Amino acid sequence: MIDGVVHPKDKIRVLLVDDQELFRRGISMVLGLEPDIDIVEAADGDDAMVKVAAAPPDVALLDIRMPGLSGVELCGAIRAMSPSTGVIMLTSSEEESDLYSSIKNGASGYLLKDSSIGQLGEAIRLVARG
Repeated sequence: MIDGVVHPKDKIRVLLVDDQELFRRGISMVLGLEPDIDIVEAADGDDAMVKVAAAPPDVALLDIRMPGLSGVELCGAIRAMSPSTGVIMLTSSEEESDLYSSIKNGASGYLLKDSSIGQLGEAIRLVARG
């Protein structure tokens, strides 16, 4: 950042993976208003892996329950492919087993979908900083 301006190379690249298009687009639009966050969307695990291989994100936001590759499985695959990518699970699941499985597979954070945009933005920035 120079003179208070966020330059493209300074932006946090976030991969948002959720099979629910309306939710994904809504989060993408709101986070897209943040000057230091760049959003890339993926509808499923396969699409996400292609995007990670092409340009590893700083942070991946993953839903747990998706068709095909689950968010927990995707978390492990992303961390194996791109160890520097931080992963935040963004889910409606309050089950402890999902939380433990996520952490076991390399997630840095676990947020419920009813979290505020401010909480989500702060979590992204914290995970991006390591």
